[in-house]
Amino acid sequence: MSNSYNDDAKSTTLGFAMNKPNILKEGELDWWLDVHTTWIQQMDYQCWNIIALGDEFVPEITDRKLMDADYYLKLEKNAKARQLIFVGLQRCDIDKVKSLKTAKEIWEAIITIHRG
Repeated sequence: MSNSYNDDAKSTTLGFAMNKPNILKEGELDWWLDVHTTWIQQMDYQCWNIIALGDEFVPEITDRKLMDADYYLKLEKNAKARQLIFVGLQRCDIDKVKSLKTAKEIWEAIITIHRG
């Protein structure tokens, strides 16, 4: 005798949630790029633009008196963009790219590392 509830549960496959990122695994770069791009865009589209297009803002001010709220917002956007990439990476990948300063550099390095 078949239990339809159990049969249905066995045939159901799990999807993926958009409220948390998927982790990049070996051999899944193209898939990960698609879903992680969408995840980043829905989290903060400005951060996606920083990743895709680069960030023209380069922090060079050394006098703290000149560091206004806008200056800190620009610093925070690149830091957030970097973090949005990091949350989808395994520790071994983070260790390879964490010294890079911009989110765009990190994104491009991940692609190079996984495509060879």
